[in-house]
Amino acid sequence: MRGRTLIYEGVDFSLSSGDLLVVRGPNGSGKSSLLRAVAGFLPLASGQISCNGAPLNTSIQSGAVRCFWYSSADGLAGPLSAAQNLCLLPEAGDISKVKAKLADDDPFAISSFLDRDVRSLSTGQRQRVALSRLCFAMSHKCLWLLDEPNSGLDDAGHHALEDKLERHKAAGGLCIIASHHKISERLKPLYLDLGEA
Repeated sequence: MRGRTLIYEGVDFSLSSGDLLVVRGPNGSGKSSLLRAVAGFLPLASGQISCNGAPLNTSIQSGAVRCFWYSSADGLAGPLSAAQNLCLLPEAGDISKVKAKLADDDPFAISSFLDRDVRSLSTGQRQRVALSRLCFAMSHKCLWLLDEPNSGLDDAGHHALEDKLERHKAAGGLCIIASHHKISERLKPLYLDLGEA
């Protein structure tokens, strides 16, 4: 429910290790709301979301299920630099560790503006910084919830995102993406269509 409005009903899906679910539908159909409900940010009016028989939000809160959330509202804080924003992740460590990690693995090509205040970055650059959090989430989070992760990316950024998704799936991770954009069939996505708004 959004206020008193029913967003969707009868949504049922099951995922296994290594699955990628793409949630599709027009604006207002409930894609973002579904991801928020899975993350435990939005209460359900009825039904349940479970993982291995236990409520998913309880499993996330206890640490039994690790979750990474990405939204097009990038969550970056100015006047911090891109590097300082990445340091806010518990898994990232200090700036020297962030820079060392990105020297080895910088799929979203943010090294050239790592020291800039994020408020001075373009929308696409900010999105690339936010998605670079995935570099630190690879081995630490098993469920990725990505809300329109490819909306502002150029072709290189889109390919980098798909490479990260492929590696996450290969490691047994789960991913649910709300997107209007096509996801490569090489990732063997499953689809959930929410229909009309």
